[in-house]
Amino acid sequence: MCLHQWPRGWHVTLVPSDDPVKVATVRWLFNTYAETDIGYRALADELNRREIASPTGGRWYDSSVRATLTRSAYVGTFKWANRREGKYHRVAGD
Repeated sequence: MCLHQWPRGWHVTLVPSDDPVKVATVRWLFNTYAETDIGYRALADELNRREIASPTGGRWYDSSVRATLTRSAYVGTFKWANRREGKYHRVAGD
């Protein structure tokens, strides 16, 4: 069911993915980027070295790392009526 079809009064909460590897990957990305002097390409290279699949299931690139780090849903901001983005979170009913 699409978000705009839900009955009035329903609430939506973003919750972490059910996949602990995906959650750990996003946390690692944010922490490493914030705490070290490392760029998007080096982060992508490290994820590929660890053989962690990107959100699309393939290799990581600097652009996919940047997209993950700048995606508003991952920092707790939800924009209503935007198209769905991000593969490492899901929407859960309240």
